[in-house]
Amino acid sequence: QLASSKEQILGQIAMAEENNIGFMMMMARSLLDLGKVTSLEEIFERVRNTSSLDLQTLANEMFNTDEMSILMMHS
Repeated sequence: QLASSKEQILGQIAMAEENNIGFMMMMARSLLDLGKVTSLEEIFERVRNTSSLDLQTLANEMFNTDEMSILMMHS
């Protein structure tokens, strides 16, 4: 399933490249987030080299329950 997800992401990136505005938006986001424009080859390589452990680590960082807050509403 990870392999097919990677292929889908690579396909979406390739399609974005064909759309000039989409490609410019992707490059602008890279510049804002990383401080540099990441080449397509580098993006493809990083996607291909991403492991399930990488994704699990990221998920644990993003959804760290110790840093989450809960909002409860009572009506």
